[in-house]
Amino acid sequence: MNTNQAVPQAVAQTESLAENSNSLLGLSLLLRRHWLVGMALFSFVFGAVAFFTFQQKPIYEANGTLILKKNDQASSLTGIATGIGQLDNLAPQSNPLNTEVEVIRSAPVVQQTIRALDLAVEDGKGGKQALTRESFLSRLTVEVVRGTDVLKVSYKSTDPKEASGVVNQLMSGYILNDVQTNRAQTVAARQFINEQLPQIEKELTLAEIALREFKEKNKVFALDEEAKSSIQVMADLDKGITETKSKLANVNAVSQDLRQRVGIGSEQAVSLSKLSESKAVQEAFADLQKVESQLAIQKTLYRGEHPSITRLERQKATFQKLLKDRVDQTLGTTVAILDKDLQIGELGRSLVADLVKAEVERGGIQEQLLTLNDTFDAYKERIKTIPQLEQSERVLERKVAANRTTYEALLKKLQEVQLAENQTIGNARILSASSQPTSPISPRVSLNLLTGASLGLLLAIATAILLQSMDTLLRTTDEVKRLFGYPLLGILPNFGKKAPNVPSIVFVRDNPKSPISEAYRMLQTSLRFLSSDRKIKSIVITSAIPGEGKSTVSSNMAVAMAQLGKRVLLIDADMRRPTQQNVWGIPSNIGLTNVLVNERSLQNSIKEVIPNLHVLGTGLIPPNPLALIDSQHMADLIKEWSQLYDYVIIDTPPLLAVADAMVLGKVADGVLMVARPGILNSASASRAKILLEQSGIHVLGLVTNDVIADDNSYYMYHYYYTKESTSGVS
Repeated sequence: MNTNQAVPQAVAQTESLAENSNSLLGLSLLLRRHWLVGMALFSFVFGAVAFFTFQQKPIYEANGTLILKKNDQASSLTGIATGIGQLDNLAPQSNPLNTEVEVIRSAPVVQQTIRALDLAVEDGKGGKQALTRESFLSRLTVEVVRGTDVLKVSYKSTDPKEASGVVNQLMSGYILNDVQTNRAQTVAARQFINEQLPQIEKELTLAEIALREFKEKNKVFALDEEAKSSIQVMADLDKGITETKSKLANVNAVSQDLRQRVGIGSEQAVSLSKLSESKAVQEAFADLQKVESQLAIQKTLYRGEHPSITRLERQKATFQKLLKDRVDQTLGTTVAILDKDLQIGELGRSLVADLVKAEVERGGIQEQLLTLNDTFDAYKERIKTIPQLEQSERVLERKVAANRTTYEALLKKLQEVQLAENQTIGNARILSASSQPTSPISPRVSLNLLTGASLGLLLAIATAILLQSMDTLLRTTDEVKRLFGYPLLGILPNFGKKAPNVPSIVFVRDNPKSPISEAYRMLQTSLRFLSSDRKIKSIVITSAIPGEGKSTVSSNMAVAMAQLGKRVLLIDADMRRPTQQNVWGIPSNIGLTNVLVNERSLQNSIKEVIPNLHVLGTGLIPPNPLALIDSQHMADLIKEWSQLYDYVIIDTPPLLAVADAMVLGKVADGVLMVARPGILNSASASRAKILLEQSGIHVLGLVTNDVIADDNSYYMYHYYYTKESTSGVS
């Protein structure tokens, strides 16, 4: 791998890893910045929850269960009065169990429990007063156990003995109330039956006389047997049709499933089965796969015109033709068969066989269904021929049967009700009595402490996020990149404290093996691959505000380019606060201003500081620098110098300070933005981006300078750069 390919690939890998770890890293940095406030809030919330938890009195909950049936157990066993007091719902949406829940919570049952146990609470004056129903219900829970006929009764109290006593007393009171209610229903039921029996008996007698006279008059004796026989046959046929349809639906489902799993029709399945069983076809296919595998390996090692690849491609074509001939010979016709279809295997052959079998079975069932439908239609026509006489007979018989059934049922119920008046009838019994609870349900110390810790942590994180949102400084490379939106061309690490009275240090020249020197070399390499349609030669380097290190970036990038054998001209165009003359030790009275006013030529104004690098200082500071810069002469000079040099690097003032950088950016090939996390704020960055967008300047990209250790982006960047270097990339 050469340098031109390795460096952009390292940058891309770095940015990908940085994006994946951005969320967790951002949260970690956020908590580290505001750890003191977060720890204070967490301690306060956790301490408050712990304090209130341990201040609460323990509350105990006792539980008992009731099982409800439509009839009481005694009635079910004796068969007496099984309909008395049964649980039924009146409204369509009502539930009998929910009705019984309200009965348990009703005033009579609750008040009886309060009186029986003499339940009382403190009145706030040192005495006690009877517990109200509202207070009782606030501690009581009655619910239906889902999917059962069981009611669960629960009561909470600070006294465990009182809690269990209330549950047991309440369930006993409810059962007593249920028994009394059912006894009242028994009396009302007996009175109703006594009123209905004489009338039903009279109607039964009249119906029996009418049926007897009908048979004697019409001499009807066996019509019902014929009708029953026909109906039975039709019922059997209907059942058979239903079963046959079910079988047909099942076979259709199996057939559809097999077609989907095999992915072919019946005819194609037979063809594939023949091919999978053909030894000649499988051998030809195996040879073809072997050649294709060898060809794939050779293509990874050589170019397309290599003799090995050409030979294997000829072999592949030969085996493909051989395979097609053997397929056509096996099937007896020309059929397009895919390679994947030849690998049907044992499972595929089994599925194909099942598919054929299912299709045969489906045809048989369809024929059977047609036969049954025809037979059913024949019997249907036959039943229509039965005389209307039978209908009259059935009407009379049904009337007799209905009256007899009603009469016998009422007579039996009367006997049951008469016996049930002296029998205890209830719909519920205690399934599980309440025992005294041994451990409180509240407070739940572990859960409360865990909740307090969670709330404290969430509040600490939220507060840290709020504090961070109020901080307008851009502190990381990711924040700077996200706000500007320009391509990130380089990340320059923090190099520690500068030497006294030295405004800038040329690291690439003075310490060429340092990590920051490697970062500058990567930056200049990234610039070389920015544009494929035109070559970038003149570059304006600027920043949003002062102090972001644009002059340092300009000088070091110029050295990095010069060390690669490129002719570079470094121009200090900051005529208000010049820097390059101090960095390189060149005269301050000779420079760009002298060239612009035609006092000196470029050759007499520049100085070669290292091989291939010429520096042009600002010269004497003019009263109106913008007037000199914003001139056609300046534009012509940049074009001229771009022809003399491989690169022209122009160090300009900050964007938000003066308009010099925007003016020069119009005539140069592009602008390189320098941003320094921890110095640049979001407002300044936004204004600088707006100025660049409004001016229409071509922005080459973004460079973050002086990146600190907390910014994980640099370490990802540097790791992949050095990793590629150790693999032979320079």
